[in-house]
Formats: sequence, structure tokens, C-alpha cells
Amino acid sequence: MALTACEVGIWDWDMRTGEVYWSEQVEALFGLAAGSFPGTYAAWIDAMYLEDRGTVMASITQSLTDQTSVNIRHRVVGRDGTLHWLAWTGQIQRDTEGRATRVLGIVQDTKGPR
Repeated sequence: MALTACEVGIWDWDMRTGEVYWSEQVEALFGLAAGSFPGTYAAWIDAMYLEDRGTVMASITQSLTDQTSVNIRHRVVGRDGTLHWLAWTGQIQRDTEGRATRVLGIVQDTKGPR
């Protein structure tokens, strides 16, 4: 209830299976109906504003290679046609060999690029 009240969603990307979980609040931030997100990395990238996709994918790749967290911002087109900025923060979990296995965190509308 607290996450819903402050309009923060949670996400979880299992890199071993490729599945991406979004809470209903994340779907709402993208203007999607509850339960309609297909749960894949490709669907997540496709839901972003086209001009931001390359930068976001590069940032994710860099984070997975040599960092402990993910911090990205990108735009989405709302149901009303306006652009909204979303900020994603996530913690990267790694196996004993150092390979990223899971990333989970929060996302929220930032009301601007910051």
C-alpha cells in the first residue's frame, strides 16, 4: 500500500530465465492495464520512448558489466500522449563467478529529466 500511495513500482529481472516482473504500479506508469506487461526485457525496451532506447540499453550493459547497481532514466508516452520521465534504481545480484543473475529495484515518475 505504501508503494502505491507514493506511486513507486517494483521490478525484478531474473537474468537466468529472462523473465521481468513489474508490479501493477510500474504498468500504470507505462499506461498499461494491470497484468498486461508480457514480462520480457524486449517488451520493456519496446515500451520506452524510442529516442531513449539506445542510451538505456548501453547504460544497462555497462552496469551489468562492472557495477553493483543500475540507475537509469528514460521517457514514456502516457495515455494522454504526454511524455513522462521514469527513474529506475536497482541492485544487481551476482553469482560466485561475478556474473549478473538478477536485478531488482524500484521505478517512479520523476516529473522531469533531472
